[in-house]
Amino acid sequence: MARKKGSNNEGTFGQPINPQSQTKSALRTALDNVDNFSEEQRQQLSSALGLQVESKPEVWELKSGAKATFTSVLLTRKQVEEETFVSFEVNGRDQELLTDESLKSLSSMANQQFYPAIGRKINGKLEILDGSRRRATFLRTESIELFKVLLTDDDVSVGDAKALAKDLQTAEAHNLYEIGQRCLILKGQDEKVTQKEMAEQLGISQSSISRAIKAANIDKELIIFFPNANNLTRKDYELLEKVTHQFAGMPSAMSDFIIDVTNEHNQSNFELSVDEQHDELIKLITSKLADQKKAVKKDTGRKVLPIAEFTESGVFARKVKKNRFFGYEFGRIPNDVQDKLDSAIQAIICEYQNTDSAKQD
Repeated sequence: MARKKGSNNEGTFGQPINPQSQTKSALRTALDNVDNFSEEQRQQLSSALGLQVESKPEVWELKSGAKATFTSVLLTRKQVEEETFVSFEVNGRDQELLTDESLKSLSSMANQQFYPAIGRKINGKLEILDGSRRRATFLRTESIELFKVLLTDDDVSVGDAKALAKDLQTAEAHNLYEIGQRCLILKGQDEKVTQKEMAEQLGISQSSISRAIKAANIDKELIIFFPNANNLTRKDYELLEKVTHQFAGMPSAMSDFIIDVTNEHNQSNFELSVDEQHDELIKLITSKLADQKKAVKKDTGRKVLPIAEFTESGVFARKVKKNRFFGYEFGRIPNDVQDKLDSAIQAIICEYQNTDSAKQD
């Protein structure tokens, strides 16, 4: 945890150096310094940043001990659309899952934006570290003309950016799928990272890491189904894991399943509440999955033969045979292994072709 300068008490990442200030109160009052900020200072910063500066700069101490200067700025709608972005690796919020329903808690932004987002300039763009839900709401709300951001032009490391985004987050908690996706990113960066280490980095329990990784392997289209992914329960995730496993290696069949559920759901009563829509989708998916399993059992000509067993969810290797046709299916196999499989198959087929040609001669 970052500490306030001159203090031994544990504080919050990104706190102002002023030891009398608390992190959240500093963020919420950062816009109150307009009267102390000269017009000349505003013009100089506006020219340097290319943005409308609203308040006096504040120096913050980050987790690493480095310091960064944050200035409150106002962005136009065009600037937010064209010049800002959100990195999932840093922010941890899947922007595709931000539905109107999931943003309802920010309905007050129809009148005004109470708290600024936090951002940094990187490669000529503005990355929103904290406040991606506020950003999404702003883009959907025509009544607010300007978007408030506490912005730094200093070089902030990825580690400090992650810490800042995590510690200043005042919005709704990330859902299990999003946490799982972050776990996969950590695993991709370091294959030897343990679940205990991931839990420490993400600030959650080790048991949650295991559930989150399983959730991350669920087909994303199944998550997007729901009005608000944050309402998914552990039991719901278990059901969606079963669906993903049922259609593993069969993307076209998964697409057909999703279309089937969507069409039937759209024919239902549009007056249903969000909770009722959620429950109906769970019932539909449960029913359709049961139908699919029955259909597979009736298709006695199709045989699935596992080649190997894997502990990680979503990883599989199997042979599928039906009458005189057969094929191999793999899921979540690393690219280097795929390349080796391609080479091995090509070599075997080439050898078969040569042998067959020799027999004909």
